[in-house]
Amino acid sequence: MARLLACLLLLAGAGVYWQLLPVWPSPRPEPPAPHPPAPPAHDVAARCAALHMPSGPPQHFAQRRRSDRAKPADEAPRLVVRNATVFTGHNEEVRHGADVWLEHGLIADVTESSARRSSDGWDVIEAHGRWLTPGIVDIHVHAGVYSLPSLAATMDHNSAASTLTPSLRSLDGLNPHDVSFERIASGGTTTGLVLPGSANNVGGQAFPIKLGKQTRSDARLGGWKRVIDPPASLALPHEEQRKGNDDGMQRAAGQSAFRYMKMACGENARRRYDMTRMDEARAFRGLFERARTLKNQQDAFCARVKSKGSPSDEVFPDDIELEAVVDVLRGKVKVNTHCYTTIDLEAYVRHTNEFKFPLAAFHHAHEAYLVPDLLKRTYGGTPAVALFSLNGNYKVEAIAGSPFAPAILASHNITVHLKSDHPVTDSRRVLNQAAQAAHYGFPNALTSMTSGAARTLGLDHRLGYVLPKYDADVVLWDRAPLSLGATPVQVVIDGVPQLDRSLAEAAVAHQVSHMPGPPAADLAAELERVNESGPDIIALQASATPLPIDRASDVTFTNVSVVFARTSGGKIERTALRGGEVQVVDGKIACAGKACASSLSKSRKIDLRGGTIIPGLTTVSGDLGLADITSEPDTSDGFASARSSFAALVGDDARPLARAADVIQWGGNDALRTHAAGFTSVVSAPRSQGFVSGLSTRWAPGALDAWEHSAINASVVALHAEISHLQTSQARSALSEAEQIGLLRALLRSGSDRIHAHASGSDNADVWQRVVRGDLPLVVAASRAERLSALVKLAHEHPHMRLVLAGAHEAAHGGLPEALARANVGVLLRPQTWNVEYDARRDLPGPPLSRDTTLSVLRKAGVKVGFQLEEAWQATSLLWDAAWAAEQAGLKQAEAIELVSTK
Repeated sequence: MARLLACLLLLAGAGVYWQLLPVWPSPRPEPPAPHPPAPPAHDVAARCAALHMPSGPPQHFAQRRRSDRAKPADEAPRLVVRNATVFTGHNEEVRHGADVWLEHGLIADVTESSARRSSDGWDVIEAHGRWLTPGIVDIHVHAGVYSLPSLAATMDHNSAASTLTPSLRSLDGLNPHDVSFERIASGGTTTGLVLPGSANNVGGQAFPIKLGKQTRSDARLGGWKRVIDPPASLALPHEEQRKGNDDGMQRAAGQSAFRYMKMACGENARRRYDMTRMDEARAFRGLFERARTLKNQQDAFCARVKSKGSPSDEVFPDDIELEAVVDVLRGKVKVNTHCYTTIDLEAYVRHTNEFKFPLAAFHHAHEAYLVPDLLKRTYGGTPAVALFSLNGNYKVEAIAGSPFAPAILASHNITVHLKSDHPVTDSRRVLNQAAQAAHYGFPNALTSMTSGAARTLGLDHRLGYVLPKYDADVVLWDRAPLSLGATPVQVVIDGVPQLDRSLAEAAVAHQVSHMPGPPAADLAAELERVNESGPDIIALQASATPLPIDRASDVTFTNVSVVFARTSGGKIERTALRGGEVQVVDGKIACAGKACASSLSKSRKIDLRGGTIIPGLTTVSGDLGLADITSEPDTSDGFASARSSFAALVGDDARPLARAADVIQWGGNDALRTHAAGFTSVVSAPRSQGFVSGLSTRWAPGALDAWEHSAINASVVALHAEISHLQTSQARSALSEAEQIGLLRALLRSGSDRIHAHASGSDNADVWQRVVRGDLPLVVAASRAERLSALVKLAHEHPHMRLVLAGAHEAAHGGLPEALARANVGVLLRPQTWNVEYDARRDLPGPPLSRDTTLSVLRKAGVKVGFQLEEAWQATSLLWDAAWAAEQAGLKQAEAIELVSTK
């Protein structure tokens, strides 16, 4: 405090001193800068020669004997992975029983294990037949510029200076403190294209980087050492050091690696800069026209120099704001453009043809699968498309996406990659998105994330393959990499092992498995549906995603492999049928097995083709049913403000607590997608910006209106609150976390006092009495361990109260698990926790970085745990995520289903 006061006094003193200074007259204008001298002839000639030099790898790169990124031997020892099942990245090739030799930052050789080549002097990793793949390449991340944990001081991914910022460079904001670098790499992602954000039509220049931990030698030089193949336009101190080495990086005069640029169309820039799509098109075209003018000036200048044989006094035409866009028009830049909808895709394709530049990839592009022929009209060739597997419907631009989109685009011979948009989704688990896409029929999913992604970035001369002379970026998996829950046992980047091998081995499942079989989803039927209904999907007259086929109370399922059924005690039991039959009568299983009586005459028959039957799933969500499109206020009932929330709490009967049952929106896109994912009930609480949101309800996402039978399963389920410093600050009544906990204590005490006094009161007061008696659960969202501990202590003061903590990222910290169990406090978790917010920084990362997960620690302590959603779209992925999380926690399949049903 003394130091703070001293600083304040110093600042105040400086202000007084400045006021005592005399007012000086305005300074005289500076004389005009002298005309710069003409550059030497060789510089002008070199710049002119560089204009038409194609970008790409150095001419003799394939002959390199060591990597330009090689580390000292004490940081990257010679390493051999023995007896691996190697996916090379070349034409889906898989080599069984192979040894992979890594030296000088390169893959030195790939040999047959049977040759028993001597490994004296090499560190040896015994693969025992496990899968080894190239490092995963994520072509859309914001690691380093959107640093984790998220803090206002380190949010550098979007510029607010202008909608057109082509001279901005993501490298200039690359934060070495970002914990994402190492966490992402632990999932097998070794390379990421770090893009600026999408709030600007032209966000700036991107850079591909190596992820993982920095070695001592690299860390002393800064974050730029992560950059792969820096372009000639980037002045870096190590460029001169590489000349003359045997790393293959010697380039012809004027030749450069590819550059990268992020552009964006659609609603992000519209919202930030209050523009229309016509304004966006005008901004793009104006920028490209200015760049084209400069390009023509450069070409004319160089033509004059060539005709004269020597430079004149003229200066080479250049502009720091436009030079990268000129390179776009010259085809030297891999342009990556964020566009979702048909209208934006069409506009951008027009721009490429008007100004004649190629496009590397459309990103997000939720509607691209509906207009494949449009993409093929892009100048310079069809761009790749970078998609989420399931994430969608979070804004208007994302409502027409489909989980079949990767497969449908691939059927039109369009290159597709799955991407994370880290930290929007977790790049550590981006390969799981490829596995989900494969389930929906996407072929060559692993290639798309390795050699295919490297090719789209123009880096397939060094990345994406397990072949000699390629970068030593490899991943050893505990099982087939597209299997659910596949986790690295070791990740090597530039020859440097990233994981503690003993910890990773202990943390992952010890098994060797094969690549999964044919996709389970019916791609052929979906292709036919999209081909027929494409115009209706675009017009929002047909669903973009498959919905439940029909409703029926009497059904006979044939060719059933497994049934998971709920027992009378609420447990889930697994029964293997191996092709048996299941009869459902009046919505309940009447018979299961090959011994069933003859099929019901009037029941509908469905062949499951070896599928599984599970109970209807249940989840808790803050958005489902309360907004048709989360980001659009007009599609929801809005948010309870902090002011109204607090007014309700202090006894203002004119402000009763909100009830979600009053505002459920039936038949919305998210609701129907959730129902199609197997959910028969959802618990939703009112949306709020304040401390207490209100009373949740349990409802059926498949119901189309409030009058359907069992549309509302329970009108009131629980009272919901949140302890957070992130509440809106617009309301004067917003409280600190200490005040929120104090208010909660007072409200619980008032409820207890009313019970003892046999007093009745307002509806709001009655709610707190019900909470204290244990008639109504209290669900409180909080993340930080200290806040969770304070809430547990409150629970001890009211022994009948049924407290549930939601979010609870740090619930496994210290002595909390045992305290939760003693107080009989339940916890609602996300299946895959990760530390996006500062309050979650002490979460358990899980395998391969930690043996335990938050789920496993809580279960071992005897805490009751269930799973919840943070965003509505996650319902479509929840069963995958729950199964993965359950396996990591050592749970059985039946226990995993309990976490999203009976729990």
